[in-house]
Amino acid sequence: HKWLRKWPLFVVLLLLLGCYALIRIMQDNRMFGDNEIYIQFHDDAIPWLSTLSGMYIGCYLSASDYGKVGEKTDSSVGRIIYTKLPSDECEDNWMNEHAAFFYCDESWVLAVGDDMMHPCDQWTLKSFKASPQDIDAYDILAHSTDLWFAKDEKKISKDGVLETVQFLASFVPVEHFDLVCNDLASIGFVFTFPVYERLDIFIGDRPVYYADTKLLENDVNGEYIVYNGRRWLAIREKDLHLDCISNCSRTSIDAECRTECLRSFDVYASNYTVHLISDPLDLRTNTDTWVPTDGLRWYIAEGHGRASKPHVVKQNLVAQLDGIPAVLEAGSAKNATYQELAEMEELFVPSANLHCECDDKHEEDCYGILYCPDGGTKVWIDLKTDSHAHEIHFLVTELEFFHDTLLEASKVHDYLEWGDLKEEAGGYEVLNDTGFFDWHHVQSGSFEHLEEYRYVSCLPKDECGVIYFEDTFGDGIANPGSFEVYANGKSLHGEGETDLVSKKNCAYHFGETCETEVICSDRPLNIADFLATGFRLV
Repeated sequence: HKWLRKWPLFVVLLLLLGCYALIRIMQDNRMFGDNEIYIQFHDDAIPWLSTLSGMYIGCYLSASDYGKVGEKTDSSVGRIIYTKLPSDECEDNWMNEHAAFFYCDESWVLAVGDDMMHPCDQWTLKSFKASPQDIDAYDILAHSTDLWFAKDEKKISKDGVLETVQFLASFVPVEHFDLVCNDLASIGFVFTFPVYERLDIFIGDRPVYYADTKLLENDVNGEYIVYNGRRWLAIREKDLHLDCISNCSRTSIDAECRTECLRSFDVYASNYTVHLISDPLDLRTNTDTWVPTDGLRWYIAEGHGRASKPHVVKQNLVAQLDGIPAVLEAGSAKNATYQELAEMEELFVPSANLHCECDDKHEEDCYGILYCPDGGTKVWIDLKTDSHAHEIHFLVTELEFFHDTLLEASKVHDYLEWGDLKEEAGGYEVLNDTGFFDWHHVQSGSFEHLEEYRYVSCLPKDECGVIYFEDTFGDGIANPGSFEVYANGKSLHGEGETDLVSKKNCAYHFGETCETEVICSDRPLNIADFLATGFRLV
């Protein structure tokens, strides 16, 4: 009975074959190994490609799907694909994804949309490996250092044109949650708001920031800062074209409503228009600061939706300098067209940026900007001067002191005139420095043309604050200038204040214990205009 002495070897052989089959099945189903791979697409050849960046997970094509894909090409198709779906959802739903990686004829390819049914022939990206011995039909990381060739949407081959694809096997975006900034502050003329607050949602694996004027409850007028996989985008709320956003603005203006609505926003598929677009942030390089910083350059965006890209001025430097006066003159005119305003705005984009203003770990840095002691009112005064900065003046004080100012001014005129006001109203300290100041009686100093000034303070909770603004020649601030007052982050606007030209004389009255009221007029404000409103002493 020699076979009885050999049966243990036979059992060992069966076990080995079983283990091999199990390992092969697990390998085919990507149940171990580098199954989750974070991929960042660059946008040098194809502007919209970066919107497909994210975590890709390997899975095994079912026999029927493998047959459908393989029968439509003469190429050899692999059984492994990579999509953004979890492995247990991939088999039944991969065809509904925006894009997927396939293995075709010793190369990995990226196919998009309907082309996923013909990936080997209608690819968007294709890897090229110089060393055939390194080809791996199971692990896409083996091709992470390959050259990748691109095709555009018209299927025109970009032979010789390369697109950069970064593969990071150990990168997990949520691990950077502790680096998230809670509030972004803006600098420059082109950003609409002084501070953008973080919403409780991630798009492109990074946080979303939002600011809202609350000008009208039936208007959509906020702005979002969103990441598209490689660049930051500034998108005005009306340009998101989301009905649910409009409902948030009309019914319940809160972060929770907008956060829930943004879950339907897809940076690849949605219909949206970008206002500003940043320089690229490439993973694992010193350009990637996770959130916008003051070193990140911004541009006016051109294109639409996922195809948005920075507008590059093609004129040489001398031609640009020669044209600046004409652009400023045209854009500052009261009847300036949209194109003239856009051309003027572009002059100020290079000096604009966003940077982290506050995070939970450094709350003391937010004093006077995002935090006021004892429940006081947080106040921003944002001034962007035009080409006639010497005409712009403002006062900051409390209601009682302003009432005394009105009485003094009424001895000279029955209306507020800045020249008389400065002479007759004593006790106002000249505010020379921007940034935070302790709330007291101040008046503005001198301003430079086409510059930005931001003043920040905390109005005590038991006081009613008053800010009075005047353009001394009565023609209003011209573009690109503006004068904005924010109380607790919300912009204050007056009835009839529809544009910059209407903002010639404005008085703002607000506080924790006061009714908010704004008076704006295209003429000097009469003393009676104040004494008949909430600006009077009660």
